[in-house]
Amino acid sequence: MNRYSLNTPAKINLFLKVNRKNNNNYHEIETVFLPLKDIYDTITVIFNDTDEIVVTTDHYDVPTDETNLCYKAAELYFNDSNNNKGMTINIEKRIPVAAGMGGGSSDAAAVLLILQKEFNLFKKEELLAIAVKLGADVPFFLNPVASIGRGIGEVLTPIDIKQDFIIIICAPHFPVSAAWAYKNLISNSNILEINGCVDALSKQNIKLIADSLRNDLAPALYEKFPILDILKNELIEAGALNAEITGSGPTLFCICENEEKADKIVSKMKKKFNADIEYLITNVKL
Repeated sequence: MNRYSLNTPAKINLFLKVNRKNNNNYHEIETVFLPLKDIYDTITVIFNDTDEIVVTTDHYDVPTDETNLCYKAAELYFNDSNNNKGMTINIEKRIPVAAGMGGGSSDAAAVLLILQKEFNLFKKEELLAIAVKLGADVPFFLNPVASIGRGIGEVLTPIDIKQDFIIIICAPHFPVSAAWAYKNLISNSNILEINGCVDALSKQNIKLIADSLRNDLAPALYEKFPILDILKNELIEAGALNAEITGSGPTLFCICENEEKADKIVSKMKKKFNADIEYLITNVKL
């Protein structure tokens, strides 16, 4: 029986502008995806001689039935190829669940990559089409490098980043539905454009990067969950250059000048908030 394991990263959206809905009722977006390779899940697939797809996991909040995105990825791959193969998919979770960091999408993409390695049934653009059916973030994780995402997020253009920097992840342990976030979109006056964020990333100036953050889903989240606005302001007061929600939340990220300052910020936040909040520090080296 062939066995494959793949570490698959989290992501944050440094920039997320939400535009009009397309003909399929999905919002068109402009975003900057940034992979966080130090924060990852591990997907292990073991093939067998049955015709069943079995999902196992070490996290109680992750479903193991046919609603699991990894299950759907395997099912779609075989349905579109008129092929079938039994397997067990194990998901070892480290990416916070339902947190706007793309964990489920990343896991599903890992399954597609493993299936492609084993069977090689599809061309690159065909595999991309399967990924789009699974979700708007899944295509990014087929090749998780810093990228501009357009369309619903599937039209990807890799970008270069010249500046290493430290990011703190601040993940409150409550889920937010992406569908809810988009449905409750609040128009805001943010005038920052994606070219400013991309230009900032091309220069060795961390302050420019921090000043270019945008997330159009954030206002509705701050309104519904005031704790998120409090956490954002406290992160900045503690020394972060800037902070914002990633994706549909509720996870916040903040940009720091160095690891020493990041450690001090996390220490201050832990002393001030006794709530169930997970903090992760990662060094973005592209």
